[in-house]
Order: sequence, then structure tokens, then C-alpha cells
Amino acid sequence: MVVRFLLSFLTVLGVNMLCTFWSGAAPTVLLNGFELPGIIIIFAVLLFLSGYGKDFCRIFATSKKIKNLPLEKIWRTENSIDFAMKALFYVCLFFMIVAAAYFYINIDEREAMGPNLATVICSLFYMVMLDSVLIVCKAAFRKQAVSVMAEECVPKAKDRGNPKNVVLGAVKVLCAVSVIIGMSVAIILSHTKNLQQDFLFSIKWLFDAPSLIYLAVHGFILILLSGNFTLFFKSFRAVFAKEKITEGQKSLYQNAVATFRWLLICGGIQCTLVGFIGVLTNLTNRAVLGANVYVAMIPAFYSIIFCLALLIHQSKISE
Repeated sequence: MVVRFLLSFLTVLGVNMLCTFWSGAAPTVLLNGFELPGIIIIFAVLLFLSGYGKDFCRIFATSKKIKNLPLEKIWRTENSIDFAMKALFYVCLFFMIVAAAYFYINIDEREAMGPNLATVICSLFYMVMLDSVLIVCKAAFRKQAVSVMAEECVPKAKDRGNPKNVVLGAVKVLCAVSVIIGMSVAIILSHTKNLQQDFLFSIKWLFDAPSLIYLAVHGFILILLSGNFTLFFKSFRAVFAKEKITEGQKSLYQNAVATFRWLLICGGIQCTLVGFIGVLTNLTNRAVLGANVYVAMIPAFYSIIFCLALLIHQSKISE
């Protein structure tokens, strides 16, 4: 498990550093002095005071030891990860609020604006980055818990369903995606105002290959490390082909889809924040400032659209 933790952390760090190159910023912008070590220290103290410290440390145990854990300890470890994510949220939110307050208090002092704004952005970035690693660990323990509880996770006789159902399911998805994209474009054109004649809305602004690559690398590598990669794709086959699945499989599929959905959210936020950092490092050319911010928001746009689709898919698994 410690290998999974380290690989997840290195994956998140690596794709974020790659994203900084795409955004035009240096990788050093991801470091903001003592902020990250300070957040980790406060986070560790909160874990110790909560009584979850020992349970949380199980995420660093070997895979063999984790497989032999009783169900009660597996649930305790998962609960400790839930507490860790909540504690991380409140700690980072505290730094964001304080930095934002100082940002507006010193808004006329240009020397203070940069550090305060960097603290606001980096606090949110660190929270989402560490949450991505914790989501992988939580998914692995949830899979282990479901496997222990389920008497049978794979049915003896698979019902692959009618190929016609697969085609109909794909058509429904394409129609739904077309409606969502069409309504999104209609809302943008009718309920937003743009007075800049040199920046007219175009469908080409919604396509950004680096953002798609970032989300794909971030999401698929991390779900692979969580041990839910195969289950994620099997869930689509089960839904489209309307296969008969057991309760154990249903829980495993839902865990895989929910994990990938949260990884997409975290990946979209991280890529957008890195884009904003890149924008802040290139403020001299104000003519392209608006366009750069627009492009920085595209990863979050992608993650929201994909998460809506996965949310519907997850509800289909429950049927």
C-alpha cells in the first residue's frame, strides 16, 4: 500500500508539473514557502488528536497485511481517510480565508498582493492535490471491504445481454451529450455579455488537447493504482448490455465509478489552478489576459461535463 501511496503522489506531482509547462509557468510556482509543510504538520496533529492516527497509518502497510485485516479495521481505516479529507479541507480553507482577507486589506500595496494571492491559490491547489492521493487510498480500502463482505462478486453465468441494447444505450448517451452541449452553448450565448469584439465566442474555444490529456493521465493512472481500473470499464459493459450482476459487483462498480468521478473533479480543479498560476506569471500582456483565463477554465469545464455523465452512469448501476 505504501508503494501505491508513493506512486499516486508522484503521479499527481508529475502531471501537475507537466501542466505548469503547458500553462507557461515554471514548476517552482507550485511551491509557496512553508505553506505545504505547515499544512501537513497541522494535518498530522489533527489526526493524532482525533484518535485516527494509528488507523490512518495503515495506508502505508503492505498489501499482504491489508488483505488479512478484519472488516472492522478496514472500516476504521476508511473512516480515518474520510476524517483526513475533511480535516485537510478545513485547514486549507483557513489559510485561504486569512490570505484572502489580507489580500483585500493590502489591495493598494502591490508588494503584498502577490504573496497573499499565491497563498489563496496554493492552499486550494495543495488540498485538491493531497485529496487525489487520499481518494486512491480510500478506493482501495473500499474495494477490500466490499470484497470481504460479498460472498460472491462474480456471477457463475454471465448474461452479456442483447447487442441491440448496447447500440440503444450508446445512442441514448450521444443524444444526451448533444443536448447538454447544445444547451450549454445556448446559455453562454444568451445569458452572458461580452463587449470585447476581438474575443468572440467560438466552439473552438471549448477544445483544448492539453487539458484532455491532463485529465486522462491524471484520472486513468490514479484509478489504475487504486485497483479499480478493470472494474470501471466492466461497469460500462454491464450497463450497456444490461447484464445481471450481484450486489457485490454493484458495490464494486459504484466504488470504481465514484472514485473516477472524484479524481476528475480534483484533476480539473488542479489543472485550472495551475492555469491561473500561469496567467498570473504573464500579466504583462493584458490584451490576451481574458483569453488566457478562458483557456485556464476549460479543464474545469471538461471535468464537470464528464462528472455529470458518470453521475448518470452510477445511477444506472443501481437499477
